[in-house]
Amino acid sequence: MTSARLRLPRRPRDSFAALQLRRLATGFGWAVFGLGGLVLSLTWFRWLCWSEPDGQKRMLRARRTIGASFRLYLRLLRRLRVLDLDTSALRARPPSRGSVIVSNHPTLLDYVFITSEMPETDCIVKEALAHNFFLKGVVRAAGYLYNSEDPERLLQECEERLRAGGTILVFPEGTRTRPGAVMKFRRGAAQIALRSGGLIEAINIQCSESWLAKGEPWYRIPSSRPVIRLVPAGTIDPRRFWDGSPGSIPAAARALTREIARRLS
Repeated sequence: MTSARLRLPRRPRDSFAALQLRRLATGFGWAVFGLGGLVLSLTWFRWLCWSEPDGQKRMLRARRTIGASFRLYLRLLRRLRVLDLDTSALRARPPSRGSVIVSNHPTLLDYVFITSEMPETDCIVKEALAHNFFLKGVVRAAGYLYNSEDPERLLQECEERLRAGGTILVFPEGTRTRPGAVMKFRRGAAQIALRSGGLIEAINIQCSESWLAKGEPWYRIPSSRPVIRLVPAGTIDPRRFWDGSPGSIPAAARALTREIARRLS
């Protein structure tokens, strides 16, 4: 199953001058992202951790701040003509509480796209972000889960948060897709959904151009402005794939992962 580029309206190729301007705008956008994360980590999120003793309230306020910041950031990228982004379908159909959100992962900004519309969503992130100079304050205040935890403990933590009515975002590929490469899906999202009993909500991120994919530096931009669209790809009920017996979970996880791959490919 290959990561075929989905059909979207493509912008005309930029002239040489327009292409260089868009490259500069892209670099400016990354500078704003890094500096914005650093400023928020040193000011608002530090104050929030000190002033709000209730961990749940602190986490929700932090995530709402992240969502609002991402919406502002994406508005800036659109104004700079770095990209064209359409999240209206996702905004019109928010996921149900207690669900596992799965998405394909074609660009570096996929988490930003999704969280801008669903700010209270939990996320499993790399532990390296907890030590990132620019983002560590943001990640810690938001209370995100780390993928370096013991797998069994991570599954238990996800199950607890889902049963409490939260939602968890998982990229089943585990990393960004390499252009032209075979999409390989891991079974983590299926395992989480089967153990918690929550529904799976699929989101398909469609891109007109290869941009910020795995192995592509930020300055390697396409010849025309990328068009990106987020589209709900349906709800999957894990109970369709599992008879309820513990011994059948591995087979159910494989079948459920195949269904996730079908929705996202």
